[in-house]
Formats: sequence, structure tokens, C-alpha cells
Amino acid sequence: MGILKPQYKFRRIFEIPVDFFRNNGICHLILDIDNTLSYHDSQEISEEVLAWLSKMKENGIDMALLSNNKPHRVLPFAEKLEIPFVPGAGKPLLKGYKEVLRRFNWEKEKTASIGDQLFTDIWGANRLRIMSVMVEPFHRESGKFLRFKRVLERIILKGEREYD
Repeated sequence: MGILKPQYKFRRIFEIPVDFFRNNGICHLILDIDNTLSYHDSQEISEEVLAWLSKMKENGIDMALLSNNKPHRVLPFAEKLEIPFVPGAGKPLLKGYKEVLRRFNWEKEKTASIGDQLFTDIWGANRLRIMSVMVEPFHRESGKFLRFKRVLERIILKGEREYD
């Protein structure tokens, strides 16, 4: 596995069964927000995502939000979901990931990170050597830089198995 290759890929976060985590010894999830749990810069959360988060909680899976966004973006989202958060993570740098592990006393071997971007979410998780899970973004971004990154992602992932 390369540093930019996700260990696992799913179409949407709510399609990942709780047994997937249990079977892999995972009991802690680091979750990206934009285009993973919700549309980019949105505070809206779909019923499917809410049901999935509830199922994770019911099954004893701990979760934390890790975002490169500032607190004013992340706080309302985190409060709505009742999930702790670390904003300004600087992904793919390790400081945010390490802060989550330290703050909640999580073991790397029992932690997975889920996100939609290779160059932030997946790269950061792989650098820290925690399980990396990639999901498709909810929608295509309009910014030129993000669109360019998506083209690079398709090139890197070409020939990869579509979903686990």
C-alpha cells in the first residue's frame, strides 16, 4: 500500500457496516466532515448519515471529528451530532490526528480515519499508520484547486478496486 492509497474504499460512509470495524479490531473513528458526512460547507446532515452515526454509537464505536476548518465551522456541526472535535487539524500533518489520539486516549491500532480526500484524509492517516478508509465525496467541488486535486486522485487510484 502506498502512502496515498486508502486501505479501504466505500461509496458512502453510511454504507460501511459496523461489522467491518468490529472484524478489523476498530473501536475509534476519526471522521472528516466536508464531503464525508455532509456537503462541503453545509450544516445539513442526511438521515442516512444520522442513522449510521447512531448505529456506531449504539455499538460502542467512539468517534471524533477532525477538520481543517476553523472552529466556527466545526462547532455547530459537532454540537448537532454530539461528537467531540478537533478543528484546524492541518491534515495531512499529524498534529490533529495525534491530538485526537492523545485527548481521548485512543490506541492507533484500534483507530480508523474516514475521509474523501487522498491528499489530506488518507495521506494523514497512512502517515500515522492508522487504518485509512476513503469514501466518495458527496458532490463535486467548484474550486479550481479542489477540482485539480480530484483529477490527480483519479490518476493515483486508477486500476484500484472500486469499493470494499
